[in-house]
Amino acid sequence: LRRTDHLVQRGQLGRAADLLEETLARHPLGDKGCEVISAYLGDIYLSLHELERAEANLKHAIEHNSAAAEYHYLLGIIYSAGMHWKDAINALWHALELSPEDDEYLRAVGWAVFNSGDETQGRALLQEALQANRSNMVTLTDLALVYTRAFQFQEALHCARRAVELDPQSDLAQDVLRVVQRFKHEYERLTRQGKFTGQQADA
Repeated sequence: LRRTDHLVQRGQLGRAADLLEETLARHPLGDKGCEVISAYLGDIYLSLHELERAEANLKHAIEHNSAAAEYHYLLGIIYSAGMHWKDAINALWHALELSPEDDEYLRAVGWAVFNSGDETQGRALLQEALQANRSNMVTLTDLALVYTRAFQFQEALHCARRAVELDPQSDLAQDVLRVVQRFKHEYERLTRQGKFTGQQADA
């Protein structure tokens, strides 16, 4: 897998996937080898946003090792990327049951639950994930967007700025901070013009 790792590090994900596919097709591998390569392929295809291939490979890895929490987590992330929230929640809860101390799994469940329409429960899960690990940048960006949706801009800005402090080079953190600032500015402008009321925000 060294050649594949090297290609991934250089950002040549397509070539890395091709190499792994060739390895699966041409070389006899035991169950463990098939498991590892299938999981690696699933992760690469997720990065390439080739979600059907990612899903197929993660399911193959799970067939070989259903006790691997990481595989269920990655499958849940694939479903989340495709906005298949019910499937995402099921996979992510399974990952969390297998590894209940993992705050990233809890974060991912919270985000999926929130986006499925249960905003109260999703928000509570994300807040619990932040309590478990206050240095998870992605949890902070998720909560910043959750607070923005609720027009709680002070809390949203706090989370977004903390995310940028934790990882100043993160495009995600910078983008979320800009989104929060833009929505806050637009909300204040519309409120001044009388086009936005507290009742609308509550709705």
